[in-house]
Amino acid sequence: MSPRMQPRELAALDLGSNSFHLIIVREDGEQLRVVDRLNEYIRLAAGLDKDNRLTDEKMQQALDALARIGQRLRHVARHNIRVVGTNTLRKAKNARQFLARAESVLDHPIEIISGKEEARLIYQGVSRTRAPGEGRNLVIDIGGGSTELIIGAGEHPRHMESLFMGCVSLSERFFVDGQVTTKRMDDAIVAASIELLPIVENFKQSGWDVSIGSSGTVKAILKVVREAGWCKNLITADGLAKLTARMIELGKCTPRNLPGLSERRAPVFPGGVAVLNACFNQLGIDKMEVSDAALREGVVQDLIGRQLRQDVREESVADLAARYHVDAAHGARVEQTALTFLDQVAEDWQLGEPSRRALLRWAAQLHEIGLDISHHQYHKHGAYIIANTDLPGFSLPERAILATLVRGHRRKLNDLVFQSIPDNILAPTERLVILLRLAIVLNRHRSPLEVPGMRLAVKNKKLTLSMPSAWLESHPLTMAQLHEEGRLLEARNYALGVEAT
Repeated sequence: MSPRMQPRELAALDLGSNSFHLIIVREDGEQLRVVDRLNEYIRLAAGLDKDNRLTDEKMQQALDALARIGQRLRHVARHNIRVVGTNTLRKAKNARQFLARAESVLDHPIEIISGKEEARLIYQGVSRTRAPGEGRNLVIDIGGGSTELIIGAGEHPRHMESLFMGCVSLSERFFVDGQVTTKRMDDAIVAASIELLPIVENFKQSGWDVSIGSSGTVKAILKVVREAGWCKNLITADGLAKLTARMIELGKCTPRNLPGLSERRAPVFPGGVAVLNACFNQLGIDKMEVSDAALREGVVQDLIGRQLRQDVREESVADLAARYHVDAAHGARVEQTALTFLDQVAEDWQLGEPSRRALLRWAAQLHEIGLDISHHQYHKHGAYIIANTDLPGFSLPERAILATLVRGHRRKLNDLVFQSIPDNILAPTERLVILLRLAIVLNRHRSPLEVPGMRLAVKNKKLTLSMPSAWLESHPLTMAQLHEEGRLLEARNYALGVEAT
């Protein structure tokens, strides 16, 4: 078989709060076949100190695991790999320092996703591995630091929530020494129930036909209750109650006294059982199916969708633009000009990655969403909307870049504009902002732009915009605006020159 005909391998790596999960799949016609799985039990959430900073010891443990995982990824094409981080990396105050080292070890970018995006991807992974059917599904995924709950129909999630509780966080809080007592378990269940309380009524009103659990905690519980003979292929409320009573009777959960429980799962098992008890109690669940799929399978499906131009981010941008009554025709003109400039400078400014082109395009479409609130400082309103709106498909860094492009598309260009951008992507983000600003200046008249021979050339921080002399003479206001733009760019040490051709 020629190299061109070789089946593609795709990989998804989930940097979870309890463990790092890698899945590698191979395309087999229209099916995906799992060819490898790797799990590294890190318990990253347990490495957060009282100030929510990852300890040096835990970071090194995680980096060592990533070095091992990275060896397996070397044979997968870079564009077929996606790495996502979840609750602990959302929470850690020194996450940027860890991510810089982790990306160097993996030689691949890591996307930190929001809780709701995590929920969306979990549902996508679970739903794609189930037979098509009617009715609504409730999916519950108990991770190390967060628990995601989703109600959906078919492959479409309808209600998504991510709660700050998980098997590691509750085990660290209530069972740090491994001892399980009636009071400790009751207190842990109450704490989890309090987290659930704000969403319970909405979920009950929405309703579901089938409840499904995913990820390690739920699978571990099923294995233990099945070994004990309390359940078969489902987790029942009765079986969960018997397991909880047995854990209290034993006083400590070990593989020896709870057959089916692994040595690695044992330290965080009580916290996971407490969370599942709270979910069953508060939502009135009597039985739960268990899925083998979870976040990583959803990440693979999302990666395939992006490659097939079925990118959910396109829908998110279109929905946001419609919600805030954006002038789509003007956005399209700005987009066309900005992408023309990008094509001209991509090599010199190292902006060739497809993701940067996409972000510039989406920023052009959304740069005026703040006008729906107020014209005064509408760029700031627009940035706030993007930074604080759940945008399905977008990672937190992507959302931060998009918000920065919208925030920086007009007026002053100071350090505040770039305050949410890490140093390692500051230069490309700054350059995308400048391309967007120039495109907006040239389209400010809000009519079709026809400038034959317009060209942008760059050399480091020097920009030269070449335009026909006849056009410049007939557009003195645009020329004045370009000179003003050059003055504003000086704040970032850029020089803009306009050359008549």
